[in-house]
Amino acid sequence: MVLLAISAAVLFGFLALAFDFGRMYAERRELQGGADAAALAIAQDCARNDCGIGYDEFGVAETYADENATDGFAWVPEIDIDLNAQQVTVHTATEDPGGDNHFDMTFAQIVGYGGLTVGAEATVAWGSPGRLATLPITFSLCEWLAFGENGYVNEGGSLHYTQAYRDDLFIVGSGYQYAERLVQIFFHGNHQCTGEELPSGQDLPGGFGWLTTDGECASHVQVYDWVGIDPGASPSTGCEPEVVENLLGQVVL
Repeated sequence: MVLLAISAAVLFGFLALAFDFGRMYAERRELQGGADAAALAIAQDCARNDCGIGYDEFGVAETYADENATDGFAWVPEIDIDLNAQQVTVHTATEDPGGDNHFDMTFAQIVGYGGLTVGAEATVAWGSPGRLATLPITFSLCEWLAFGENGYVNEGGSLHYTQAYRDDLFIVGSGYQYAERLVQIFFHGNHQCTGEELPSGQDLPGGFGWLTTDGECASHVQVYDWVGIDPGASPSTGCEPEVVENLLGQVVL
């Protein structure tokens, strides 16, 4: 009988590990999905300046947390919105309709483990990054306005002339198909620009549009900081033809 009692306790312990902790893992995945969705939704509202006085962040978070839970219940105990840092953190946890916010165990209760509160959190930031490694080329404003104004970019990343707007070319996000028309943007000596930016007609004073690099085909750009120019007509260091050719069809910054 003693051996049977010990064996039963061990058996229920393994059942608790396999069944209850498996359920707990699934619960946390759902809570994580709810936290992710809620943080993204609130960050999107804040990016639109819609999360000021009177904004119900808990109402928004509860909606997304509940919809990501199989049983339709999830608790949002804490939300931290930092408008200065442009960041929001959402905490989600188990919500029991009984009110104790405990994830109830099935087999673990037999060995004396009643349950616990499962939680998850997600942090989302909005706004432009402060530092990036970008392709070391710059364009004058007039060239961008002539070729890339208002975001006429298709699903494949192809830029279109603003003047190409017609029945089969719509603003991004409209859901319509785009005209398959690639656009070539010149970064110096382009007839589309009048040279009003610089008398020489170039994009940079004494430069041809290339930026300095650290040996690779990338320039480190930081907010509120200056970026050095490469005054030569040839590509920046590291941007050999074969390197640039490998970027065809790739998304670059």
